[in-house]
Amino acid sequence: MTDCEITEKAIQDRRHTMLPDRWWSFGRTLFRRLALHLVSVDKSRAADEKIEWALSREALFNFDLKHELYQVFKAAIGGASEEVRNKVLVSIENHVPPEDKTFSKRDCAYNKYNLRVAYDLCS
Repeated sequence: MTDCEITEKAIQDRRHTMLPDRWWSFGRTLFRRLALHLVSVDKSRAADEKIEWALSREALFNFDLKHELYQVFKAAIGGASEEVRNKVLVSIENHVPPEDKTFSKRDCAYNKYNLRVAYDLCS
């Protein structure tokens, strides 16, 4: 059995639908990446639900989660409602960088640009 088949079997088992939430709650990057992956490949979740899940956890601007977030976009943006798609755009445009100076304004602008490109490619 391949890793993909194991993941698919776990997702199909309704007992594991809360697994992404559990893994996200650990607060570790690896588990959060895995949680986003499970959400992106979960066939029981609607496109809107996948995007809302990522938005509600503020995953948009976490650099460490970028690849998995883009996979959620790829799996869901095309099938999402106009309302949810607009929420993504508003979240991108209205993002205020943290004041801890971890990233410069230029870095934040570049991150917004990358998110917008990923969004457009998946639309």
